[in-house]
Amino acid sequence: MLSQYVEIIPINDEYVLFNKANGTLILLSSSDMKIISDNEVSSLNCDLYLNLKECDMLNDTEIVLNTETDFFSIGIEMSTICNLKCKYCYQSNERSRTEIERDTIEKILIYAKKVLELHPNFKEISLSFIGGEPLIHKTKLSYIYDRFKYLAEDKGIVLSVHIDTNGTIPFSDIFTTMDNLNVSISLTNKEDHNLNRGEFDTIVRNLLSILPKKTNSINIRYNVNHKNMYEFSSFLSSLRKKLPICTTVEAMNTDNYEYNKGFRNQLTNDEYIKWKSTKAIEAMIKCNYPIAFSLSSGLKLCYAYQPYSCKVFSDGAVTLCDSMFHDKSKTNIDVIANNPQKLNEIYSEYKNYDPLLEDDCKNCKDIVLCGGHILCRNTCEFQTKYDIDLFIKSYVKAFKSGKSDCFVNM
Repeated sequence: MLSQYVEIIPINDEYVLFNKANGTLILLSSSDMKIISDNEVSSLNCDLYLNLKECDMLNDTEIVLNTETDFFSIGIEMSTICNLKCKYCYQSNERSRTEIERDTIEKILIYAKKVLELHPNFKEISLSFIGGEPLIHKTKLSYIYDRFKYLAEDKGIVLSVHIDTNGTIPFSDIFTTMDNLNVSISLTNKEDHNLNRGEFDTIVRNLLSILPKKTNSINIRYNVNHKNMYEFSSFLSSLRKKLPICTTVEAMNTDNYEYNKGFRNQLTNDEYIKWKSTKAIEAMIKCNYPIAFSLSSGLKLCYAYQPYSCKVFSDGAVTLCDSMFHDKSKTNIDVIANNPQKLNEIYSEYKNYDPLLEDDCKNCKDIVLCGGHILCRNTCEFQTKYDIDLFIKSYVKAFKSGKSDCFVNM
């Protein structure tokens, strides 16, 4: 008898068994599937039977929440000031916040130092910079990086850095001087980009000026809408030829906001995830770009729920991540700088959250995939990036054609 967490996915004349509890997959012939359906598992060949056992396909696995973490994440908003006016920007309705002040920066640094004193077993600090356009404040950004680097080196841990930028401000100097840096830039085909964002040629020119560095990477975020989705494949081909410095690409659905009257994406989320799970994957494989998505191997909550991880806005307000906007802030950096545990107390409903304590969650067969009632979703619909069944079918297709290496986390 198969575990209640195992889903059977037919693919032509074969079947995939997908264990939702641990992310394992087993490809079966129709004859083997019939044996299992007839509850005659003992008749299977020895190797297949052992695989089923090792993947916990035959017994229900107890789902437990993994609360262990070896890093803490901190995001810093430099300001809401930007040199572009993108038609679909989520910050169009936000109250303007000016450049982060030195006093706020110093309190962030005190907070980080105190966190590492409380938890000397942390192995990594994940530091991210957002805006507005964070590179407008390049001097302060570099100062923050240098201080965090010193702190990480003093504690003997890794510092990884992420910068969200529109790419219009040259950043070859930062790319050269910083280590373990990932830069994310929104870019689509030229016509669409100039229509909705602008400065396509400037961004390309800046990217062409950057010298590769082994420790660093540049990610392109392709903001998908009902028109440019058809240009994705040709965009990837052009990107691969002209901008090899850009090593990863992520296609993201473009959200609609009522206050952005000049933009309307007619692509529904259902249409988007079906496209991303099929046509987009085919295009990524064709151009040899990595597909980073993976099937969850256990129940672990996102970084916003990890102790001490947070986002600090330029005025000092504190939330937990990019999905929790400024108006949801319950505290500020003045309160938590010298007492980091305060953050966990103030946001205890998140920092102490365990979906397995909720009846509707603990009995759900999709609990590992979903993660429970997390703050960036108003419903239990967890398939917001991929249609899981279609993703698995695309993976199996790539596996059978010898191209599964593009799925870097599978």
